[in-house]
Amino acid sequence: EGIKIAGVKMVEKLKKLTSECEFIKASAIVDEQGLVISKYEKPEAKYDIEEIASSLVNPVLRMSEIISDISNEAENLDEIVMFTTNHVIVINKLAYETYLVTLIEKTPVYNRARSKLRAKIHEIKSSL
Repeated sequence: EGIKIAGVKMVEKLKKLTSECEFIKASAIVDEQGLVISKYEKPEAKYDIEEIASSLVNPVLRMSEIISDISNEAENLDEIVMFTTNHVIVINKLAYETYLVTLIEKTPVYNRARSKLRAKIHEIKSSL
């Protein structure tokens, strides 16, 4: 059924986000320990977003701490973007130590998908 937060099934929010852009292949909400709260993958997605999200969150949070220490700024992870040969992985801070991990197909116009993602972050945050 999926987890309901504030009466909303988070999987429905993720499905809507993913379906609104052909280049977004999967998304997941994960906590700081790597526990996946909710996820959605398009049927053609070749990768397990749960494994990707749970594996990446802890190292990314550690990188964020290191960057904060080096720059003498308060730790404030808004977005981290990682590029592979075929994909872009975007990690956005949500609320209450939760993060949105999104897998985007790397195309010449992948920034359109990032723009759509940024536009939806507030809606997802407000549901938490």
